[in-house]
Amino acid sequence: MRRSLALVLAAAGAGWVVMATQPALAATPAGTLISNTASATYDDAAGTSYATDSNTVVAQVQAVSSLIVTPKEAIVNPALDAYAVGTPVTRRFTITNTSNLTDAYTIQAATTTKGVITAINFVVPPAGPPIPVTVGSTVSPNVVPGGTMFVDVTVNTAGVPVGTSWSINITAQTTVTGTANGLQSDSGQRWAIAVPGPNLSGVKKLVGGQPSVQSAPSSTVTFTVSFTNSGGLPANNVVMTDVVPIGLHPILASVLINNVPAGGQATLVGQTLTVTIPTVAPTQTIVIQFEATVDPNAQLGTTMVNVAQVSATGVGPFSSSPASVFVGTGNIVYDGLAGPGFPIGSAALTLTKPPAITPFALTGTGVAPNNANANPFTTDSTGTYSYGFGTNQFGGPIGDAHYILTVVASGYLNRQVDVVLHADPSLTLYTATIKALDGQQLATPGGFTLTPGPVTLNNVFNILGNIPMFTAHPIQITKAVDQQAVSTASRVIFTINFSNASLATLTNTKLIDTLPPGIAYGPGTALVDGVHQEPVVNGRTLTWSFGTLAPGASHTIVYAGLVLPQAVVNTTLTNVAAVTATAAGADLSASAEASVYVLSGGAFSYTIPITGRVYIDVAGLGKFVPGDKGVSGVRLYLEDGEYVVTDADGRYSFPSARPGMHVVHLDVTTLPSGVHPFPDGLNIESTHSVTRLVHGILDTGLLQDINFGLEAAK
Repeated sequence: MRRSLALVLAAAGAGWVVMATQPALAATPAGTLISNTASATYDDAAGTSYATDSNTVVAQVQAVSSLIVTPKEAIVNPALDAYAVGTPVTRRFTITNTSNLTDAYTIQAATTTKGVITAINFVVPPAGPPIPVTVGSTVSPNVVPGGTMFVDVTVNTAGVPVGTSWSINITAQTTVTGTANGLQSDSGQRWAIAVPGPNLSGVKKLVGGQPSVQSAPSSTVTFTVSFTNSGGLPANNVVMTDVVPIGLHPILASVLINNVPAGGQATLVGQTLTVTIPTVAPTQTIVIQFEATVDPNAQLGTTMVNVAQVSATGVGPFSSSPASVFVGTGNIVYDGLAGPGFPIGSAALTLTKPPAITPFALTGTGVAPNNANANPFTTDSTGTYSYGFGTNQFGGPIGDAHYILTVVASGYLNRQVDVVLHADPSLTLYTATIKALDGQQLATPGGFTLTPGPVTLNNVFNILGNIPMFTAHPIQITKAVDQQAVSTASRVIFTINFSNASLATLTNTKLIDTLPPGIAYGPGTALVDGVHQEPVVNGRTLTWSFGTLAPGASHTIVYAGLVLPQAVVNTTLTNVAAVTATAAGADLSASAEASVYVLSGGAFSYTIPITGRVYIDVAGLGKFVPGDKGVSGVRLYLEDGEYVVTDADGRYSFPSARPGMHVVHLDVTTLPSGVHPFPDGLNIESTHSVTRLVHGILDTGLLQDINFGLEAAK
């Protein structure tokens, strides 16, 4: 390239102008010829112009060597010069040809203040293949004036401690000889500082902010997966993978990354949720949040546990702590018979560690309602309790943790429950095995159905299960007899009262009364709450069925029995009545007894009782049934003239008839107005006969009454 500069010289008062040209500052190729000519012009007083040129001077540009090696870093820049400790470091230098001729270069020196140089390579821009360099001998490809050549230097940094900064230095030299200034060289310097590499630490998974939550079928739970890049370099291509357990349905649209919708960074294939993050800077914390619904058919007591994984280029994968969803309800103290609708407030729960009998301090984090993590703890009206166990308190490598849980509530039996906790390998969750030490029932995992136990709750946290409490006497029963001292052939009246003292509705309620040998039931004598209701008679066992019995409901049963001739004098005859029922799947019972003492008579008294009833046979069935009515004031004779009169219920009794056959005759003249025998009442073969034969034989434990059915006037 050739440039000229016009130089104008103006002579004083004469008007001369002189112009000249000279080379520019940019490098001019070697061998370039440069010519220079001066021109002058002149105008005289008359305005005539004159011009003249000088001779031309020609010069040739000589070859000159020149280069620059960059960069030339004076100090380390941690933000740009950091590398992961222990990893190889490659630093690139640039040689720029600042001469006026094509040149090539050698590396005359390459040093590092730490580590060992393992490779030096020339690289032709922009991305040519590496050319291995031997210091002092390898010549680079040619570089035109103004062009560049890269030099990559790789250092093995093994043993260089974290925080150490160090430099790499190279010296490059030109190779073209015969230049005006000879061979030239220049040096460059680059720095490095050892820092921890990218590291994804503190990988934690929670559900509802806790390691474990209770959740009902069809409800929604919120998971979070958090981690931090605790290294000194960015973590690239970060991936979070979460295989959500069957029974939970993840919601892709709910995924957030640090509270920002994930959009295309989140994908869901089957049960696997994947979230990708291009770069996580050093010290940056990432929180990934997503929701999932609990399957509507999930079984109560089921625990669904899962663990997420995070990784990055050259880092991981790392597993999170586990998080679990416990399907159902736990940690409720409630009325065991009435069910979950009747939680118990003011229940005092105390944990002790055998053999100690005093409560101990909990080292975990308290959760609602026991945020203070108190031990003992007293429930509020919801009946809810919680205990936050520290990782040193729910077992681990040293073995299982063993506790005793005592529960006391007014109006209920005290409870004592054995608790064994077994930690998972991560010491995050535990399996709780609960066994009743008090003989009372427990609640099934996640629910309120009663079970003898033991009960196991798998992979939970701060959950010990629901605690059913029971009243001391859910069924109350009393039995009384109208006389305690009797003789054979005596009629005795038993009265049974029973009630539901619990908060639950009892089902399958039955009253079972077992008469002792020596006492027989008087058929047709039973009244339930004042209304005739015969029991089912099976030998000496009398059974009344009631179905349901509401809280606070009660019944009264009255019936008559007869002391049989076989009863032994000077013995006590005990009659036991029992109520059986079902509540919350549990079988309940309560019993009471009444006794009579036989003073006289007995198997050798040679007398038998004859009993029966005179009644209006409304349906004409020939037997006393509910709806029939006794007739009072009617006289009945034995064949020897002995007679008795019926009572208000139409009952009669000849207590001491001689053994053998007898005839009982109804005196129709004593019948009240409007009552008369049936038309066949005079036929001794008819069940409506007014004259009856008595064989004088009694079944042991069962009295056969001699009844007389009458017809009411129409």
